[in-house]
Amino acid sequence: MAAKIFRINYKSDFILTLHNDAGWTTPFCIKFWTGAPSQAYFVGWDGTTYTHCAYNPGEPTKLLVQFDDHHLPIGDLKFQIAYHFTVADFPNDTEDEVINPANITTEIDGQEYQVMLDFTGETAPEIQFSLPAYANEAQRIANEQQRIAAEEQRIADEQTRIANEAQRIQRENTRIANEAQRIQNEQQRISQEEARVREFATLKHDSQEATAAANAAAALANGKAALAQEKAQLANAAAALANEKAVLANQKAQLANDAAALANDKAALAQQKAEYAQSQGDYAKTQGDYAKQQGDYAKNEIDNAKGDFPSLDARFDHVDEISMYFEQTATPEDQQLIDEYDRVLRQAYQCITDLLDVKGQTEAAAAVANDAATLANEKATLANQKAEYADQQGDYAKAQGDYAKECGDYAKLYGLYFEEAPLINNE
Repeated sequence: MAAKIFRINYKSDFILTLHNDAGWTTPFCIKFWTGAPSQAYFVGWDGTTYTHCAYNPGEPTKLLVQFDDHHLPIGDLKFQIAYHFTVADFPNDTEDEVINPANITTEIDGQEYQVMLDFTGETAPEIQFSLPAYANEAQRIANEQQRIAAEEQRIADEQTRIANEAQRIQRENTRIANEAQRIQNEQQRISQEEARVREFATLKHDSQEATAAANAAAALANGKAALAQEKAQLANAAAALANEKAVLANQKAQLANDAAALANDKAALAQQKAEYAQSQGDYAKTQGDYAKQQGDYAKNEIDNAKGDFPSLDARFDHVDEISMYFEQTATPEDQQLIDEYDRVLRQAYQCITDLLDVKGQTEAAAAVANDAATLANEKATLANQKAEYADQQGDYAKAQGDYAKECGDYAKLYGLYFEEAPLINNE
């Protein structure tokens, strides 16, 4: 069954929309004709300029072909596409691939129509035509995209290399500047070293003389140091001896303090014993006074006992006379005389009893007073002896303290001598 015909007035301009799944990013050239191929209408893109066509990057599979003053005669509309690839192995780095010729058809309401230029037909149509699948073109486009990606990567790598090279050049410039600075510093150092060598040559003789003088001074200093060392050792020995004497003085001072404390204790004991002796003496005095009172009492009793008689013996003689009278008189009648006799007799016996008691008490009091006086004398003597011993111990302690002070003053004076004694100058 023959295809239906879609007629276009051959004198009219029209738009043909070509669909290509491979896209339109590769330079191409399309030849359209209706009669002889030599009378063709050319459309193309050389990578820079679109001729008789328009491309929208937003719709990469579409290409608008503008048939404007095409001058094509009547006949079926045909086409042929030639792609221009960039290949390094071909002259001018270009390889041309040409597909076989084919008819332009369009689809209307699900039916396919052959496009034909004729004396009559559509005057301003817009036709759409999809190019058949072209595996080589798809692969070519993929390869081209890969090539473009590789080229972009190469450009990025080249830019990175250029940046690295710029950094290397900058580092090299810095190194060169540093090397120049180092050379300048080295030249300055060499100049300074030459000046130092000259100065050293100038000072060498002076240095040798100074070294000789320094050696002599060192020898003298060594001698003085040895002498100072000996003096230091002697001073240390003296200081050690002074320390030992100070320790001994401290020990003696402590001993003196202990002796003084013992003397104080003994003096206090002597004081206590003296006070005890004083109290015993007071007690003896009290006993003596008591004995005297008893004697006075006895005397009073005797005086009372003698009554009107000149003495107690006279009264006892009177009592004897009365007794003799009573012995001579069988029954005395004088009751008064009897009562006097009885009274005098009782009084005499009571007086004798009191005298015996007073005598005993007086003798006891006298003995106690004598013992107390003797003990008081002994304790007073002992107190005096201990007081003298305490005085002696105090004198000893004072002497030890004076000795310790003399030792300390001597040590201080001896250390001061070694501190202020100058070194002997042998020059």
